Amino acid sequence: MPSATALPVEVIDKILYYFCGDASYKPTDDYNSAKASFLNQKTVKDLLSLQLLGHNWAAAVQHIVYRSLYLTIPWGNQLLDKISSGNMFFSGIPRLRQLTLNHVMYKGDVGPGSFYERIKDENMRKLELEQQRKGIKVLELMPTGNNEDSKRVVIARRNSLRVLFTDTLPCYLPQSLHMTRFPKLRIVRNLYLDGLVRHPDWFEWPMFQTVEIFITRYRRGYAYWQEDLDKIMKRPMPPNLKHFVFLIHQNTLHVELITAGFSYGAREPEEKHSKKGERYDRLRAYPTQQPENKMPV
Repeated sequence: MPSATALPVEVIDKILYYFCGDASYKPTDDYNSAKASFLNQKTVKDLLSLQLLGHNWAAAVQHIVYRSLYLTIPWGNQLLDKISSGNMFFSGIPRLRQLTLNHVMYKGDVGPGSFYERIKDENMRKLELEQQRKGIKVLELMPTGNNEDSKRVVIARRNSLRVLFTDTLPCYLPQSLHMTRFPKLRIVRNLYLDGLVRHPDWFEWPMFQTVEIFITRYRRGYAYWQEDLDKIMKRPMPPNLKHFVFLIHQNTLHVELITAGFSYGAREPEEKHSKKGERYDRLRAYPTQQPENKMPV
């Protein structure tokens, strides 16, 4: 029998485009700062099976599947051992742009040989240096348990990091990072702002000296923020800070937030961008009606 005519690559791409449009994705959560969409496991398996149709299908499927990966594993240290020994993810998947490893920082109560011990291995140090060279610009840091364990992940990227998203500031930041300078860090976003009483000077830490935009949730009400803003404004601010952004629920307007923002020198939202060379001496707060989980960068 004559072989079937192969479909053009453009047609295959269109088929896969509509297939992914109707596919199922993993639900996003608060820790997915960019609301990245990850295909669920069944959809990934269905796509991978299409590779059997031919070379063009295999190339197109790999481009989709291995662009954004969400991997859940019972022991993070086993996966990191494989990465560090063979560098399999970063050299074997050149199209990879987003990688989420669930449980990668899991710390078991098993004594010597646990993940806490493994991260001191020279292979891990080699991996960190390789990734520093590749210039990771955006990092989502969600420490669990002993947050000091995560400091090496951040320090290895201090010369390339531009955006940092973390859970709670400043208390959840590893202490060793407070005095570390990040020359390219411009945007910091967090879910919860806490610890102002314990660390009233946290905006003065070298870590935040280059930050231009700070993004956090508006929660706990006007009285809470009025009190905290009063405390913050009595101390020096980061020299490059231009915007202090509160995220609110979509289609929700907090009139008291606008009032509080103007009392601290904020402008109308359409005038929020500073002129070249202008420095702000006061905190500038303004409301945004973007969805809470949308990273506005």
